[in-house]
Amino acid sequence: MRVNRLQISILLMILSTIMISSFIILRLSNINSLTVILLTLALIILCPLSIYFFFILPGSMPKILLYLSFILCLGLSYFIIPSSQKYFFNEILVWLLPIVQISVAIFIVHSIVKGIIRYKEINSNGSYTFLETARKLL
Repeated sequence: MRVNRLQISILLMILSTIMISSFIILRLSNINSLTVILLTLALIILCPLSIYFFFILPGSMPKILLYLSFILCLGLSYFIIPSSQKYFFNEILVWLLPIVQISVAIFIVHSIVKGIIRYKEINSNGSYTFLETARKLL
């Protein structure tokens, strides 16, 4: 299933609304620490989830895009959140980045193992060359 223009425009509206409103609210002078925590979580969680529901869930994009969008949202959150309010963001990064790195490594190892198994299944009778088998894997 292809992603249509309506999905892209809705996704861009959601992402821009979250990021612009967070940018404006975090620049206020008298902001509550709970508000900072909620906006930080919204930047870190809602943006990748919206990308997941609009692109990955319908089956039109690879699942590695979720990891890439999560890392991109972390980077954008770093620039959106002012340095005076980054305490909670830094605390999240301390335990979240190793989890993301480990899960990406597990995903890549799983994909390689799955590819090797499929390679052996396709080339079980030995009638294909390596390049033909590799093309059938894709």
